[in-house]
Amino acid sequence: MQKKPKHQFEHQIFRTEFGWAGIVESAGIVLRVILPAESREKILSEVKQYKSFPKAPDYKAGEIIHYFQGRQADFSGLKIQLDESRFSEEILMTAAKLNLGQTVSYSQLAEMAGHKGKARAAGRALASNPIPVIIPCHRVISKDGSPGGFMAGSDNSLKLRMLRLEGIDI
Repeated sequence: MQKKPKHQFEHQIFRTEFGWAGIVESAGIVLRVILPAESREKILSEVKQYKSFPKAPDYKAGEIIHYFQGRQADFSGLKIQLDESRFSEEILMTAAKLNLGQTVSYSQLAEMAGHKGKARAAGRALASNPIPVIIPCHRVISKDGSPGGFMAGSDNSLKLRMLRLEGIDI
């Protein structure tokens, strides 16, 4: 008899205005959001590491779809889980409070989280954000007004598109 896995992961893959996207969850708790890509296969390759089972898109996917349509999305009812260091979790949860269309610099975010002078470390925490969009790390920019990095070194084109969607032109 096979033992039931301790954690059963499920994934949702869905189309947005920006491309295919995905969510990985366990027991209704969002663990990962995979940002839009051109192909469904790219999203599938990202969720494979979780050995997850497919699930029909639900309200969580619907809110992300709304966001990428430029409509108001409500993530307040979503359960999330962060398996990050205390510092990273404080940075990410502070970023989660940023409003639609609001930007702050990495140094401002660090200070808001109680870590004045830790802008670079805040940037590293944001680069490993497992649930972008829900935690809007794209709203954090460089002090000089330039976009700064996005998602562990990928190019800034998606970040810039998301900011433009929110009415911010950098």
